[in-house]
Amino acid sequence: MKHECKKYDYIAVIGATATGKTRLAVKIAQLVDGEIISCDSRQVYRGMSIGTGKDINEYTTEQGTIPYHLIDILEPHEDYSVFQFLEDFYERYDEIVARGKIPVLCGGTYMYFTALFLRYPMVKVDGLEEKTAALLKKDHQALIAELRALNPQLHNRTDLVDKYKTAKALVIARESSEFEKINGVVHPPMEINPLIIATQVSKEEYYKRIRLRLAERLRNGLVDEVRALMGSGVPFERLEYFGLEYKYVGRYLLSQLNKNDMIQKLVSAINEYAKKQLTGIAKLERNNTPVNWVPTDDFSAAEKLVLEAGFKRAL
Repeated sequence: MKHECKKYDYIAVIGATATGKTRLAVKIAQLVDGEIISCDSRQVYRGMSIGTGKDINEYTTEQGTIPYHLIDILEPHEDYSVFQFLEDFYERYDEIVARGKIPVLCGGTYMYFTALFLRYPMVKVDGLEEKTAALLKKDHQALIAELRALNPQLHNRTDLVDKYKTAKALVIARESSEFEKINGVVHPPMEINPLIIATQVSKEEYYKRIRLRLAERLRNGLVDEVRALMGSGVPFERLEYFGLEYKYVGRYLLSQLNKNDMIQKLVSAINEYAKKQLTGIAKLERNNTPVNWVPTDDFSAAEKLVLEAGFKRAL
């Protein structure tokens, strides 16, 4: 999709898991003298490097290390929300721009990038976990009914499947509704315009990447990483919450799955997650948010987009 002449404030690299987002974002940041802001709900946690694919080594280039943000900022027991991501993004955005650099968003947490690009109104909720726990005593269907009533245009359908997520979403919906009644506005988002680049691979290549990446993570110590988290006091319920690698490796370590079943279920879960990521991107396009699809290893195509959009090549 070719853009008309518009001013872009920053660059965003999104896409399905295992499609080379970090590598491409680093090259783009190097091209424009940028700094990367992570858009990943699990990379914010310390001690979760292999399973989340932080790939910290990729930020180091021959020209030096590309600065990155919102990685390794929390302990695994701490909570992180869409609201907190938006606050942190805007703060880091201002800091990067003040340094004369270009912000480059990178990641695949679709709830984060859809909230950011579609400018969802958000409100901060104090005592979120305590209020969520209190709602868990109620019937799930009753929670769903109230959530639908408060938020007919529910952005995240997974909120209706998991009772904890339903309760959490309901607390936020209640607080947002009350805040709007009193103040007439909910956390106004910044009016900034991203050049969005989405990494694209064929289905065949994607399935190959998923299996190769998982095999590499297992060789690099994924099981030991999850074992260390459990040994440090992270409960299995928390690993289930993190999902994917942490959920299934945790089950393996608890002897609920053998190694082969762990791998097969994990591959299937990653594929399902990728579908949700692509659904998030499709939602952007349905809402008239321009998305530029670029073959993941074709940096020249990405470079052309960035320069044509008005970003300057670093000296």
